[in-house]
Amino acid sequence: MIDFSIATADDAEAIHELNYLTFTEEIPQHQPNIERKRIDRFHDQNTYLIGKEDDRLVAMIAIRKHRPFSLEEKGVTLDETLTDPAEIRLLSVRPEYRNSRTFMQLMRFLMVYLERETIDHVYISGTTREAKLYARFGFTPIAATLGSGDAQFVPMLLSRATYERSVIADVLRPLHFLAGPVEVAPTVRQAAQQAPRPHRTASMRQLDQDLRGRMCQLLDLPHVSMAVGSGTLANDIVAQQLTGHGLILNGGEFGQRLIDHAVRAGKSFDIHTLPSGHPIDLEQLAHQLRQTAYNWIWLTHCETSTGVLYDLDAVKVLLDQRTALVVDAISAVGTGHFSYDGCTFVTTVSGKAIGGLPGLAFIGHADRVLPSLCIPRYLDLGLYAEGVAFSGSSNLLLACQAALDAL
Repeated sequence: MIDFSIATADDAEAIHELNYLTFTEEIPQHQPNIERKRIDRFHDQNTYLIGKEDDRLVAMIAIRKHRPFSLEEKGVTLDETLTDPAEIRLLSVRPEYRNSRTFMQLMRFLMVYLERETIDHVYISGTTREAKLYARFGFTPIAATLGSGDAQFVPMLLSRATYERSVIADVLRPLHFLAGPVEVAPTVRQAAQQAPRPHRTASMRQLDQDLRGRMCQLLDLPHVSMAVGSGTLANDIVAQQLTGHGLILNGGEFGQRLIDHAVRAGKSFDIHTLPSGHPIDLEQLAHQLRQTAYNWIWLTHCETSTGVLYDLDAVKVLLDQRTALVVDAISAVGTGHFSYDGCTFVTTVSGKAIGGLPGLAFIGHADRVLPSLCIPRYLDLGLYAEGVAFSGSSNLLLACQAALDAL
């Protein structure tokens, strides 16, 4: 197994040896020497990304941000409008590892590093024999071929945008097994970079109205209110709207959170425990509903702690018109086509599967809601129902619009 990391001083000797192997013995850029080592002239300025198997260096690539770049020294004119570009140097994989996934893994590690360091543009002198391979990653030629014989290179530029559009981007994209944030599309990031709009302007009100209209379509509900905050805020707002005696279906961690919301809001309710990792036992639920007349039932649509997507349509069949169905759909909306018609309240967010930036809390509701002096202002759904209630971020709204386009 090859481990990829950023090189330390202890890796210097191995780097010099691989540098010599590739750029003196294989590609005749430099004169041979007895030591069979090649110390790069920019060694102290380079950041080396390396791959090692059993402590043996098998692959490397160097990133350098100091100007002038190597291409500039060779007479290539570079784009001066780019912000903080870098150059890629000394790309090398040992010959015996070239018919494996080593190069792909090295490039994946490179893209993660560039993302982390917010480097959006990099230059490279790509060997002519690998020009097609570079093109697959989104590298674009910017000047005529340099060098001669077996040491010919094509000056190339890679941008974040061309990489995202490349045929290899989906293959290299790292898989994350942690909870959020989701990866957002380049169009979402671009939309979020527009100049902020004052939250009381007509354009902000129109943006708010347009986004809530699209969310109504997505949820299949007549009303959607929007607040700046997380899914926790959305559920706290909903908890304030619940009256009478209710029932919470608890199938895991997020069902337990609904219980906490209801307790903190001082609500009266029973708990129906669902078997962990299994669908709802409809017979047991129906039996409990016959025993007690509930004003509302609250459940998560997708219980991500156990990986279960509950059948809302089957639950709807069991309820009469006097029982409000309240759904935490935060981890479900955007993963498929779901209709929440027949639900009284539904919560979701701009992040998660919708793919926008985190920060917007949505509450879908079947009926209009009026403000209440008995509810704290920030938790009063009625204040959000007519549009922009408090200071908001047009950037988050624009990013969410772009995410819905991508979705």
